[in-house]
Amino acid sequence: MKKISVYIFLILMFFNVGFAAINDIYYCETDKIVKTTDQESIEFKSEKFKFKRTENNLKFGSGGFFSDYETDVLLNSGEYFWGGTEWERFIYYEGKFVFANLLNTHGENENPRNQIISIVATCDIF
Repeated sequence: MKKISVYIFLILMFFNVGFAAINDIYYCETDKIVKTTDQESIEFKSEKFKFKRTENNLKFGSGGFFSDYETDVLLNSGEYFWGGTEWERFIYYEGKFVFANLLNTHGENENPRNQIISIVATCDIF
């Protein structure tokens, strides 16, 4: 009887991940948010965010770093998907969301803003 219970538990865990799909909503909490410039590195406090995964993009909720943000999904393969733009990339794989954004601008009366934002988060699907 114990073996059957263990097998049922393992099968249910597999189905929870195995059937995650397009149009799911992911609830995430950051493990690390770091901004690195040519002069310093700053680590920010943890924050929560959520996004809806569609076939062609991620749509983030309001608040925090990703407030009302959208980005393109370039590859979907079960619970491995990735995308972004020319200056940003994200990868999601088995509960981990990794994001990187490059910024190198120079406006009038402004010092160059050479920076990288990197985010690592742990997510659950609901």
